[in-house]
Amino acid sequence: DWSSDVCSSDLGTRPAVVALVALAAWRIGRKSIRSIAAALTAIAAVAALVAGIPFPLAVLIAGGVGWLSPGDPGQAGNAALGSGAAVPPRGSTMLRWVATIMVGACLIWLACYAIVKTSRLAGGQGPAIARLFTETTLLSLGGAYAVVPWALEESVTRGWLDPSERFDALAMGEATPGPLILVVTFIGFLAGWKGAVGSAAVGGIEGAAIATLFAFIPSFAMALAVAPSVRSIRAGSRLGRAMTAVGAVVVAAIALLGGRLAVEAFLPHGRIDPVSFALAAASGWLLFSQRLSTPLVVLSAAVCGMAKVIIQPPA
Repeated sequence: DWSSDVCSSDLGTRPAVVALVALAAWRIGRKSIRSIAAALTAIAAVAALVAGIPFPLAVLIAGGVGWLSPGDPGQAGNAALGSGAAVPPRGSTMLRWVATIMVGACLIWLACYAIVKTSRLAGGQGPAIARLFTETTLLSLGGAYAVVPWALEESVTRGWLDPSERFDALAMGEATPGPLILVVTFIGFLAGWKGAVGSAAVGGIEGAAIATLFAFIPSFAMALAVAPSVRSIRAGSRLGRAMTAVGAVVVAAIALLGGRLAVEAFLPHGRIDPVSFALAAASGWLLFSQRLSTPLVVLSAAVCGMAKVIIQPPA
């Protein structure tokens, strides 16, 4: 079907998305992997994820290893990771603040979850959407891209996304501000659309709203809870070492996602597609060297992909 090919494997957004993911891996890796230990952690994380270890478990293991690993005495006097010299709140005050925020967030979460559970929203997929994106957001320690790979793979496994729709989710996220929340909303919409009992559009809107809401609740809670003390995290501290190890796992997950997407984009029918290679290289060059805006690059790649189908229609 010609229209099906236009909307899937032959669109130029696929190689552009591969370039975007590769660039994200480079930018995050440049900040996260600054030592041999971090590089080894990233390599081990790739092997673990390929072997089927769930991303949340890999994050917990890496964080635990980083927390327990011996620190570098030379870093004891280093400045805080954040800029400035902010003094963290006193221990008892900080604990009360965190406890208040977390209890309030849990109560709000439970109330919203009860409504979703009893209302049978998004064709009954509402509770599963709420749980997944609560878990997803709680693990977003390395930024938006920390959990995008896991969210996409889980959504494919649950049947909410087709494998080819991962490109659509990433293209939409990268073409607008806030990639994580746009990817989350897109997945929620398709989950509700495909699971809807009545109107697919209504089910999709319900799924998108649930996914967005349950991504925001833990996000706001974590931001409010840790904001007063985030600048006090030092590079040589236990928490600093744990965060460094988690960052290495994030880079591994992004790189693995990029590799899998590259196989699908560059070998769409089991043969190397030179046009896709060229589009990916051009997209990477425009994004990295020319600092061209991401929406413009994605749109240009899509136009090139449609032109390719028009000039060389699929058999």
